Amino acid sequence: MRSLPVLILFVLMLAAPAAAQKIIRGRVTDAETGQGLPAAHVAVIGRRTGTITNDEGRYQFELPVLPLRIRFSSIGYHSREVEITAGSPDSLDIPLARNPVVLDEIVVTDEDPAERIMREVIRRKQVWRAELEKYSATGYARVTLGNGKKTVMKLETVLDVFWDRNKGFTTSPKAKRRTGARGSGEGVSLSNLNLYDDYITVFDQRIFGITHPGALRQYSFRLTGRRMIDDRTVFVISVVPKNRYEKLLAGEVSVLDGEFAIIEAKLHPTTALKIPLGREGVAALRKAFLPPPKLDMEIALEQRFDNYGGGYWLPIGEKFTGKLDVGWKGLLAFPPIEWEETARFTDFTVTAAPVAESVAPAPPPEKKPAGVHVEAEDGTFSIGISAPSSGNVPESGAAEPDTTAGMALDEADSTIIRDSDFIPPVVTVYSGSDSTTVMNGSGDLSAENSLTIFEAFRPTGVFGNIIARKAEKEMKKEVRKEKEAGEKAKEPDLADSGKAATGKRKARGILGWSVLPHWSYNRVDGNNAGLKLKSTMMKKYTAELLGVWQTERGRFAWDGGIVVPFDGKASGASMEFRAMDRTLPVSVSPVYTPFVNSILTLLGNDDYFDYCRTIGQSATARFSMPKRKLEFSAGITREKHRSLRRETNYNLFGRSSVQRENPPVDEGRLGAVTFTAGYGDAVTPYLLGGQRRIDVFFEYADHGLFSGDFVFRKFRAVADWRFLTFFRDGLEPNTLDVRILGMVSEGDLPVQRFGRIDSGSIPFAPYGTFRARCRPLAGEQLFAVFWEHNFRTVPFEIVRLNFLARRGTEIILQGASGRAWVSGDRRTVLPGEYSGRFHHELGLTVNNIYAGTMVSVTKDLNARSATVGIGYKRPF
Repeated sequence: MRSLPVLILFVLMLAAPAAAQKIIRGRVTDAETGQGLPAAHVAVIGRRTGTITNDEGRYQFELPVLPLRIRFSSIGYHSREVEITAGSPDSLDIPLARNPVVLDEIVVTDEDPAERIMREVIRRKQVWRAELEKYSATGYARVTLGNGKKTVMKLETVLDVFWDRNKGFTTSPKAKRRTGARGSGEGVSLSNLNLYDDYITVFDQRIFGITHPGALRQYSFRLTGRRMIDDRTVFVISVVPKNRYEKLLAGEVSVLDGEFAIIEAKLHPTTALKIPLGREGVAALRKAFLPPPKLDMEIALEQRFDNYGGGYWLPIGEKFTGKLDVGWKGLLAFPPIEWEETARFTDFTVTAAPVAESVAPAPPPEKKPAGVHVEAEDGTFSIGISAPSSGNVPESGAAEPDTTAGMALDEADSTIIRDSDFIPPVVTVYSGSDSTTVMNGSGDLSAENSLTIFEAFRPTGVFGNIIARKAEKEMKKEVRKEKEAGEKAKEPDLADSGKAATGKRKARGILGWSVLPHWSYNRVDGNNAGLKLKSTMMKKYTAELLGVWQTERGRFAWDGGIVVPFDGKASGASMEFRAMDRTLPVSVSPVYTPFVNSILTLLGNDDYFDYCRTIGQSATARFSMPKRKLEFSAGITREKHRSLRRETNYNLFGRSSVQRENPPVDEGRLGAVTFTAGYGDAVTPYLLGGQRRIDVFFEYADHGLFSGDFVFRKFRAVADWRFLTFFRDGLEPNTLDVRILGMVSEGDLPVQRFGRIDSGSIPFAPYGTFRARCRPLAGEQLFAVFWEHNFRTVPFEIVRLNFLARRGTEIILQGASGRAWVSGDRRTVLPGEYSGRFHHELGLTVNNIYAGTMVSVTKDLNARSATVGIGYKRPF
C-alpha cells in the first residue's frame, strides 16, 4: 500500500494541468434579437484576465484555474455572472438583456457637462498613470490586406506584450503565420496604439491625444447621450477638434460614471493627417500633377479598456482599419489599399511604483510603428506590413525563433494560435483542431493560389501600364540574375582548374556616345543650333562635347569637358577639365535658364541677358558628402573675353520691337582661382520644393595667374531657407520662404564679373526677383532679401470659398528689398540702370496649383506703379 500515495500524487499531477487548461468558447448575444454583441467583455472576476468578443459576438479563452466566476458585460446591457467548474460545458452562449436608459433633466450652463467629465478623466489619468510602472500581457494580433475586390494577405501572431514607463511598448512573438500574397513582409505586430496616451502615432505622425493635459484647449467635448451597464451610467461624449488644420482626433468616447474612465473610444484622425506616400507626403503628390489625382484616405481607430477591478485602465482590445485610394483615372491608378488590424489582450501582470517615487513617463525610444506601410518615391511603389523596429524587449520576454512565417495555413505549426485564448475577427473562426477561414467571402487563402503584392496592386492606366511593364521587366531580370548566380555557383572554377584561357570573354565597348539636339536663341547669335554628345568611357570617365552653329554671326562655337573620378569610380570626388569658345551670358541667373529666356525673346520680349565671347580653359576639383548635404569645389580658370554687338531683332510674331544694344565688356585676359561651398538640399528652379540651402563663392584674380589683366577679390553668398509658421501639424503647414544674397568685392572688378540681382521679365515674374522692375540691378557690392509667405488654401476656407480651396488655390504674400553699389566712374558702363538707393516692393500672389500658373500683383514702394506678372505654379 506504500504505492497508493505515489499513485494519488501522480493522478493529481495529471489532473492539475488538465483543469488549468480548460478552454471555454461561445457567443454573447442580444437577448431580444439574438444578434451577436461585438466587443462584449468576458472577464474573470478577481483576476486581470479575459477577452472581448469578435464582430459576431464569439469568444474563446483559456481559464487559468477552476473553479472561478466569469462576468459577461456590454455597454447598454445588464451584466451576467457565471460560475465555471470542471464539470461545466466547454461551450457557453450568453444572452444579455438590454438596460434601458433613464434620461436626467438637462441643465443648460456655460460649460457642457462633457467638459467637466473629461477634465476629471484627465485628472484621474494623470494620477494612476504616474503610479503605473509596467505591465505585461498575452496578445493576439491579426492584419488583413485587401485591394477592394478580395483579401490579398492575412498575418496572424500570438505574442507577449510589454509596456514600460521608460522603455515604451515592445512585443515578443510566440507563434505566427502568414497566408496570401507573396513578396510581403513576414512579420506582424501591433501598431502600438493606446488612445489613453498623451500622444499617439499613426504613419509616423504624432497626434495630440484626447487625454493630454491640454486636451480641453484642442478639443470640444459634448455630451450626446447616456447608456447603462447594470446600475452604472456610461456617458457618451463626442470629440470635435477646435482646429481643423491640426493633427487631431474626432469621434466619440464612452466614460464610466464614478470611475471617470474611458472604457470605449471610437475615433478617427482629422484630414490634416498626411497620406503616407513618400518623403514629401500628400502635398507633393497633389500639386505635382495636372489634373489633380484622386486622394482618399479613411482611418478608424477603436479601443476598449478595463481595470479588472483595480486602479489602472488597460487596453483589452483594438481595431485599426483604413482605406487608401490614390490615382488618376485613365492615367495612373492603383487598386484601393484596404487593411484591418485587430488585437486582443489578456492575462495582465501589473507593476506599480510607490507614489513617492512616481515620475512622469519618459517618451519611448524612436521606432517605426508596425502596421501597414505604403511608400511611393522615385517611381517605386511598395506596400508592406512589418513589426516595429527598435525598442528593447525585457529579459523575461525574449523573442522566440519563428519557424512558421511564410508557410501555408495548413503547413504552419499553428497549435499555439489555434488553442489560444482568442477568437479572431469575423473572417476566421477556430474550433478545436479545425479551422474555418472565410476571408470576407473570398474563400480561403493559400500560398499556392495567392498573387504577389505587385500583382495584387498592379497600376493601371496609360502611364500605369508603362510603369508596370518596366517593373515586370526588372523583376524578371532580377529572377534571371539570381538563377544565373545559382548556376554559376555550381560550375567549377575555370581559373583554378587551369582552363581560364579557354573561357569566352565578353566584348566591351570603349565609347558609347549619346547624341541630343541643342538649341537656344539670343540677340547677338540668333539661333544656336547643334548637337550635344555625351559618353561614359571605360565605365569611369564622363565626357561631353557641345557644338553649335550661330546663324547670325555665321561661326561655329563649342564647349567640351571630361570628368575623372579620383578613385576611378563614380564617387563624390572628381576632377573636371573644360575648354570652350562660345557665347556666354555675362551673369548666370539662378532663376532664368537660357531656354526660358530664348522662348521669351522669340515672343518679342526684351532679351534678358547681356553677352560676351568667352575663350577659356578650366580645371575644377569637386567633393561631395551627400549624407551631410555638403559640397565643395576648388578650381583655376583662364579666360579671354570679347565684346559682342546686337545682330538681330527677330521675333516669331513679326513685332516691330527693337532689342537693346549689347553693352561692351572689359576685354582682356582673366586668370583666377575659385572656391565654392554648399550646404543643404539640391537646388531646384522656382522653389519647386522646400529648399534649405546655403552657397558661398569666392574668386581671386591676379596678374600672376596666366598673365591676367585684372586684379580683384570677390565674395558672394546666397541662402534659401524655409520656415514653418501656422498650422505646423496640418496637412500642408503655412510656410515662410526667405532668400538672402550678398556680394562684396575689392580691386579692379571687370564689368563681366559684376554681381546682379534678378528682376522680372514681363510678364514672367518668379520668386527671387524684383517683380516690379524690368531690368536687373548690377554692381560691385550687392544685398537683397526676398520673402514669400504661403497661406495655402486657408484664406479661402475661412471665407467658405471651398470650391477654390478644393482646386488648390492658394494665397501668397511676398516682398523684397535690396540695392547695388557701384563706384562713380563705372556707372556709365553698367548693362542695366543704376538707382543708387534701396528698392522695396510688396505684392500678393494667387497660386492656382492645378492650373499650373500663378498670378501676382506687385507694388513698387518707391513709386506709384504696380506690376502684374505670371509665373510657374508653386507646387510645394
